Amino acid sequence: MFAKLQRVHFVGIGGIGMSGIAEVLLNLGYTISGSDLKSSPVTERLASMGAVISEGHRAENVVGADVVVISSAVSSENPEVLEAKDQHIPVIPRAEMLAELMRLKYGIAIAGMHGKTTTTSMVAAVLAQAGLDPTVVVGGRVGAMGSNARLGKSHYLVAEADESDRSFLKLSPILAVITNIDREHMDCYRNMRDVKKAFLDFIDRIPFYGMAVLCNDDPTLRRLASQIKRRTLTYGTRRGSDFLIKVDRLSFRDGQPLSTFQVSYRGSTLGDFTLRVPGAHNVLNATAAIAVAVGLDISTDQIRAAMDDFASAFEGADSLTVLDVYAANEQPVEGITAELLAQKIRDAGMLSVNYAGSFEDAVKAVADRARPGDMVLTLGAGSVSQLGPMLLHSLSEQENAAASTRAE
Repeated sequence: MFAKLQRVHFVGIGGIGMSGIAEVLLNLGYTISGSDLKSSPVTERLASMGAVISEGHRAENVVGADVVVISSAVSSENPEVLEAKDQHIPVIPRAEMLAELMRLKYGIAIAGMHGKTTTTSMVAAVLAQAGLDPTVVVGGRVGAMGSNARLGKSHYLVAEADESDRSFLKLSPILAVITNIDREHMDCYRNMRDVKKAFLDFIDRIPFYGMAVLCNDDPTLRRLASQIKRRTLTYGTRRGSDFLIKVDRLSFRDGQPLSTFQVSYRGSTLGDFTLRVPGAHNVLNATAAIAVAVGLDISTDQIRAAMDDFASAFEGADSLTVLDVYAANEQPVEGITAELLAQKIRDAGMLSVNYAGSFEDAVKAVADRARPGDMVLTLGAGSVSQLGPMLLHSLSEQENAAASTRAE
């Protein structure tokens, strides 16, 4: 397949999952084009690497493409998708392209409702520490890589597997980690039984000589254990786990998180490990990576060094947003606007909520209110990244003007 491809076009190339695959293909020497609604640091980075980026979705963007890659957030009525179909250009989901990359490598896939990005990054860090130089596609920006993807020289590929739209069922990894199974993505799954079946089907895609690494602290995974037909390794704090965790300390030192824990493998101690990211959940994530590393015969010293160095992996914080719609894919509710939302919040008694109709208005509103020592947070996606630099510029101008006034 790849030998015949010249140009791959990504619809929604600024998405975190799409951009990672695009970057790997760029580094493999393919011609990459893509479109997104707005320019962002992600699209700017890809453009600097040689990708042709278009702002906005237009039919002419796909002309000359050999294949068009889409995410589940892209509508079937997207003009680029429609044009590709008219021109008989194959339109494939992101997961199918990832599966093709994985088919050519020793695939390690990280699945689960929570903790995928962190665990994927930890597995990649351990392999890199051991000199295995993996190719990595992850759903978040990893500080050590400066990106959400890298092209390695070895035959290992470490990737985050997305269950939200069942697309992980296109992957056939040799080794898979499942961190947990929870009641999520019910817009895609009929019920919890359907969710469980999807994960069992995913495990069945592992070849007979492969292996699944499962969290033994997750009750759903424990209940499914008898139905799994592949070799497994388990990890967790519960007795009976193949990789048994004993947490010594979850604390902070000099204002920085510091966790220390011990891991034993089937009764034999692997020693103490230190982790500089907070939370018991990250100890579990780290132990999943330790299990993968032991399965690949990586030395304990190399694993320990990778864990000790794993800090500040992401530039952004984790967040939780509760919606009854898939906001990336559904049409806006008629009559509901951001201005109305702000008004309703004020009506509920939270008076310090303001609506700004543009970035310029938002910058002015914040600059008028911000005082020395205040923390300003900007939340959003895509072009919201422009807001911070604009605000800094405005505040700097204010300070310069004030300094000039004082000098006079």
